[in-house]
Amino acid sequence: MIGRTLAHYKVTARLGAGGMGEVWRADDTRLGREVALKLLPAEVAADPDRLARFRREAQVLAALDHPNIAGIHALESVETEEDGAQRTVHLLVMQLAEGETLEERIARGPLPLDEALAVARSIARALEAAHAQGIVHRDLKPANVKIDPAGNIKLLDFGLAKALEPAGPASHSDTALSPTLTSAGTRAGMILGTAAYMSPEQARAREADARADVWAFGCVLYEMLTQERLFDGETVSDILAAVLRKEIRLDALPVATPRAIRRLLRRCLQRDVTKRLQSIGDARVEIEETLAGDSALEDDLAAEAAAGAQAAPRPRRPAILPLAAVAFAAAAATFVLTRLVAPGAAPAAPASEAGTFQQLTWSAGQEIYPRLSPDGNTFVFVAQNGDQLDIHRQRVGGQKPDNLTEDSPDDDTQPAISPDGERIAFRSDRSGGGLFVMGATGESVRRVTEFGYNPAWSPDGKQLVFATESVELSPATRGAGSALGVVDVTSGETRRLMADGEDAVQ
Repeated sequence: MIGRTLAHYKVTARLGAGGMGEVWRADDTRLGREVALKLLPAEVAADPDRLARFRREAQVLAALDHPNIAGIHALESVETEEDGAQRTVHLLVMQLAEGETLEERIARGPLPLDEALAVARSIARALEAAHAQGIVHRDLKPANVKIDPAGNIKLLDFGLAKALEPAGPASHSDTALSPTLTSAGTRAGMILGTAAYMSPEQARAREADARADVWAFGCVLYEMLTQERLFDGETVSDILAAVLRKEIRLDALPVATPRAIRRLLRRCLQRDVTKRLQSIGDARVEIEETLAGDSALEDDLAAEAAAGAQAAPRPRRPAILPLAAVAFAAAAATFVLTRLVAPGAAPAAPASEAGTFQQLTWSAGQEIYPRLSPDGNTFVFVAQNGDQLDIHRQRVGGQKPDNLTEDSPDDDTQPAISPDGERIAFRSDRSGGGLFVMGATGESVRRVTEFGYNPAWSPDGKQLVFATESVELSPATRGAGSALGVVDVTSGETRRLMADGEDAVQ
């Protein structure tokens, strides 16, 4: 092919191959520019109905004009002679995107946070512009994102997955017809790369809309930050099974990943499309606010806090548990952990009695179990949400708490933040009750024990100490006792620390 001229395009180099067929670099001799030529697969070219539908899709895609989308210039049909026989070659002429693919960039290592968010912002902008025109990418992945030397982003093969599909309900999962460009040109590599970013509805061969791109966007952002595919396997079936069933954990994210980005990923990666982030534009806004830096957000939060400080105090209902019970439980847990981890250690010096007070929450409803993060920047608490109790997280000085457990219809209480600030242990009535651990933004909830109350972390974050009974220190229950236990957070192995009646905590 190199050196041949098709219509007025002179082929200069081979770029790769994929589900769309071979891809070539060429000179447009009429307009004096370089373009990418994509030769359509024979199965598309030989089917008049599919070719006609592809032409219609290409016309719609050609109307997309966005700086982060590699545009379509033309669809050409060229008569050629091969081995003495005449045949028609159908060419898709596209804008040539220079630089390396995001897949190649990730192969060198995870992207720094600011760089990853800048790339994600450009991808989100491109998706947002296309979705506004009713066009869904359907094949978003790092291999379809180009980064030029100046750091500009181009999204490739926009909407072509649908254009190349055969008719019929099974087309939405036909990975073999992905328009992905792979430098190695291996069909297996192309299919595997496609399956890893399919949304659950695509994996089930169901109709996919713009929310499928939101799912893939979450997968790509996660991979940029961790250099790990969220879903992987040896075969297409293994990968699709992981997409449908694997527990989605965000533990591999860098510790410095902002809470807002963790929460964004969790919302993008909801298998239930009704619970998934509904608009990629919301993702763009979240990323832009994070990239703007803490200064602008801190100004807003400070203004909100100042306005709230001038408001009149609001009446509050009595706490569910007596304040003395909460204070005593916290003091007991601290005392026990000190003995457990550092026996004989000298007690800390008493805090100064002098101090100032700052109101942190403004709801007229019930708010209990406050716990401050180790860095002092955020805190968690329990608040009423309709008929249930949920755990909320809020920035100190802010007024917009995030409900971390709103997806559960059961009461979630008694939160405790781990020493590294990355996990929250809590008591819940869900699934029969017990102690649970989740990520700092509410992701990856798992049960640690089937019983226990008032968890507190060991300093190394590997164990939880807890009470075996829920006891309110009121006159009616003052004689009741509760033993103490310790559980390994990883293995779930528990042991009795203090028996009931043996220095038992009330």
